[in-house]
Amino acid sequence: MIIENEWELIEDISKNNTLEYNLHKASEEFQELALVLTQKALKPLKVQEQEIIDEIGDCIIRLEILKTMFDEDAIEERVDF
Repeated sequence: MIIENEWELIEDISKNNTLEYNLHKASEEFQELALVLTQKALKPLKVQEQEIIDEIGDCIIRLEILKTMFDEDAIEERVDF
């Protein structure tokens, strides 16, 4: 299978990995983001902006995967709230 864009990749990951696996990977990415944010707050010169950008990007990808695995309408309702 050739993946042509990020949405196909997200759909492929969602379908070919278990919920437990995707929960674990998302948790891992969010922990990595939390770590670099904490490091930036405590030691601003130690963390480069690109590290934060990379972790935000990884988290966005994982959120998009999770959105396909849960009730997207309920998620949107919560966002709107």
